[in-house]
Amino acid sequence: MAARSQPFSLRRSANPRFALSNVREESWESVNAQSASMGPESPLFPRSTTGDDPVRSIQNVADRVVLEMEAFCVLVDQWRERLKTLPKEDSQDARYDATIQLLEELHQIATVKASDLKGEHHARSGAFSKSWLDRIQRVEDRALRGSSVATSTWGDGTEVASLDPDSDLDKWQAEANTWELLRAIVDLEFQKPDEETKEQYRRARPINQFTPDAELWTTFNICDDSAREKKVILEWLERCARNGQTDFESIVERLEERAGGSGTWSHGWLHTREKIKHSKRNQSFGASFSFNTIVARNDAAQNLITELDPDAPSRQGKNLDKQDEHYERSMWLALYEALRRGMPWTEIRQWCTERNEGWRAASLGVAQELDRDSTRLNLSGSSTGALWRRMCYAASQTQSADKYERAVYGLLAGDVKSVEAVGHSFDDALYAHFNALLLQSFETWLEEEYPDRFEATMLQQFPRPILVSDRDDGKSDSIRVVNILVKDPKTAQEARKPLKVVQSSFLTHDFELLAAQVGLALAIKAQREGKGALIPVPQNPELLDDFFVPVSEDWDAVRVVVHAYIVYKELGLPIKPSRQVYIENTIAGYIDFLRSIEKFELIPTYATFLPTERQEEVLGIVLVEMKDEAKQLQMAELIGAAGIEIDLILSNQYIHAARMLGINLEDVECIKRFPIVENSVGRWAGARISSTFTLPSKLPEDEERLARSLEWFFKIPSYWDATFLAMTFSLRQLLCTGRFAAALAVTKRIPFKQLSKAKSAPYLGREMDIFEETAPAEDTLRRSTRHGSRPTTPSGEPPSKRERFLLRMLKAQSRTCLELQQLCLAIEALAKWREFEDQIAQLKEEDLTTKDFRRRVQEELETLSTAMEPLLHDLLTHIEDESEVELYASIRQAYLPDAILAYNGAITFAADFTGPETMLKSLALTNLLAAEENAQLTNAFLSAGRMTDLVSSLALSSQQLLRVNQRMAMAEDMLEKERVAQGKTPRIRRKKSGLKKRGWMGESLDIWDPNKAS
Repeated sequence: MAARSQPFSLRRSANPRFALSNVREESWESVNAQSASMGPESPLFPRSTTGDDPVRSIQNVADRVVLEMEAFCVLVDQWRERLKTLPKEDSQDARYDATIQLLEELHQIATVKASDLKGEHHARSGAFSKSWLDRIQRVEDRALRGSSVATSTWGDGTEVASLDPDSDLDKWQAEANTWELLRAIVDLEFQKPDEETKEQYRRARPINQFTPDAELWTTFNICDDSAREKKVILEWLERCARNGQTDFESIVERLEERAGGSGTWSHGWLHTREKIKHSKRNQSFGASFSFNTIVARNDAAQNLITELDPDAPSRQGKNLDKQDEHYERSMWLALYEALRRGMPWTEIRQWCTERNEGWRAASLGVAQELDRDSTRLNLSGSSTGALWRRMCYAASQTQSADKYERAVYGLLAGDVKSVEAVGHSFDDALYAHFNALLLQSFETWLEEEYPDRFEATMLQQFPRPILVSDRDDGKSDSIRVVNILVKDPKTAQEARKPLKVVQSSFLTHDFELLAAQVGLALAIKAQREGKGALIPVPQNPELLDDFFVPVSEDWDAVRVVVHAYIVYKELGLPIKPSRQVYIENTIAGYIDFLRSIEKFELIPTYATFLPTERQEEVLGIVLVEMKDEAKQLQMAELIGAAGIEIDLILSNQYIHAARMLGINLEDVECIKRFPIVENSVGRWAGARISSTFTLPSKLPEDEERLARSLEWFFKIPSYWDATFLAMTFSLRQLLCTGRFAAALAVTKRIPFKQLSKAKSAPYLGREMDIFEETAPAEDTLRRSTRHGSRPTTPSGEPPSKRERFLLRMLKAQSRTCLELQQLCLAIEALAKWREFEDQIAQLKEEDLTTKDFRRRVQEELETLSTAMEPLLHDLLTHIEDESEVELYASIRQAYLPDAILAYNGAITFAADFTGPETMLKSLALTNLLAAEENAQLTNAFLSAGRMTDLVSSLALSSQQLLRVNQRMAMAEDMLEKERVAQGKTPRIRRKKSGLKKRGWMGESLDIWDPNKAS
């Protein structure tokens, strides 16, 4: 639906940013107030309580989720405002900088929260996660068992993931890691050197035999986009490890403590050395101390080594003392963690030196004179370090070595299996694969680009690591690695965690697939829950991959996806048009979630990222669910501040409500009859208002939804034509489908008079009911809707030509709505009359003859007559759209016959108590039905096949009038006889004058008076 020029627009703040912040002021101030009250550590969120109340704990979690969503929304609002203020010149770079700032702010929220929770965790449980406590305990247990041969099971067969999925801390840290990865990928994408830049670099720094090996590595990273990406991912994984629950210093401190204290770590294999010395002292004089000398351990189960060089255990096949074995395993575990966390080589070398373990630094290649802080790659030696890496690979395959020792050399060699053996998480497995891929791709690049620096023939003598993902299947390395880990039983469970799935989509550059699949999953779920209108399943949808379903079931993950999409969209990262509708479903799903937790004020911000048509649909559906008037007005202000036109949104919401009600919007077939009367003889002229025709006290939810949708037009500024188009359409469809109660509810909640006053001021300069206008006195007695059919009120100055034109236009646009409401009110009056009849049935006989009772009957009948008056003229005949004339004729056919018959029955019933003068109304009804200008009334009876009922009812009314007159004459005769019997003088019976019994059109009852003289 295209927007069109309108006389006025929705009221908005001159400064949208100011308006937006004002609307959210209360909720956002509460965020800051709670945060400030808990101390300076967390500027955004309050600390969690440490009490034991489970209800409070659950509430705290819920509050944190809401605060987080509010914080994200505020940042997005601020970002959008920054974009609006950017100068047009150089706007592309400025928009990029503003979007990166948004990304950093989103990351900061998660980082600050994770840091606060980490501090609380340390205060409560110490610096160690459960996973790390288990790992350190296993190091000690293995040493005590005296086994130095590591198994190849994943994490010693313990839990696969190092993160507790139910831990707030782990979730926040995982989210912080996710935002950091997105930032790294964005930087990688936008800072990628083009081919010209690469060529310029090659020409400026040509490679020759004198080029340092480090320069080769730099050139490789500049010229190979895939290698640079792997390096960035490895650095991100190292930061993730550093930011975990347990820091490196705490690990070393605990290992030293378990090994006997920090002092023992500077003396190497202290206990084994003392045992060897003791054995030598106990030997007989002159005996040699050799390989075959037996030095037993305390447990006598195994023999100790007889020499103290580093490779003695593997060379001799013997063991260290128990405590030294624990020390050895602890050292290798610490070194593995140092490498896994990306500790600079200088720090690793210093750490080893402080513990008199310089030989370990040398064996790792740390001691070489080379700037190694930017990479762990050893470039010295033959073939730019390739030979040395093969030696490390051989060391990683030594089965007698400790598994952490093998893992350390596996990292240096680019092996996967030896490193995976000590992994405890999906991230550890990713690190093993990407590390291996990077080292292998470097050697491949050397061999292809600079074969003189790579002695392939010599290196063939030594095996190199075989990569699990080393195959050419047309997929990128990242996709192959993720696919392997998703299928691997050791990592599959963690790989399917929502935020891991999101991270994997960044790694594989398939975020658009993720966002689309989440949207599809949400649509399928919405369809099952009856929300298909809000989140529809597209025609011929893609197949849903179960891998993405967990993301759609975790609203924290959906929030991350939505905000990541905002960044993607703004930065212009590739998104296929065919997947756009699916991604829109993801945003719509998040909006629906905000609706479900009643955070309506956040919704307009995210609606702005939908196309205009989808905006109108989604907001229209969401608005109809709002019931609180204050929140409705707040939402209207936010929608305006977001720059979204509200008229089409309002139209979409009542269209949605109508669809939910099952109403066909395109072509509706009207009911044949709306039953109001039941057959009745006697005083009701053959047709009495049915006892089953009652008004419900409460509407069904689907009808209530439609009524609420229309109330929006009354509560907020909207255009006259759009308002009355919606009202007319809804009332018409409700009446056509027989949903009278809903139509009446709309009529009562949004009466025409008040609606006209609310919407007329922008056009006429004042509030007014446009059908209340001055008219000649004789016209005010009885008026048809052709002339207004509304009570007139005196006016001051006559309207100007412009105002008369506007009045005609406004009347034309709203007349049908008024008449549909008049129909509803008339039928309601009939239902109330039946209730009045039922009250009469409960009265005593003597109560029916009092003046007060007769007066009340007259008043009730007058109320009914006033309500019925509009139906007795040209109701629903001023139809501008020729295609709708037949439809409104069907409405008249369905409702008017029963309504008029019921009205005539009510008149006849009332005459029994008030006298024959009341039957003037029945005679007037007969005249109206016979009048040529009211042919549509007769046609309604003819079309409905009810003309016989009408004639019969009018005839029975005449008979009832005759009976009433006869009864009154008999009553007078009886009174006269009583006077004569009492000796009183007989009264002179005067001729009754028909002039006192004429209706407004001159009708008289004299012909039915049996006492009237001829």
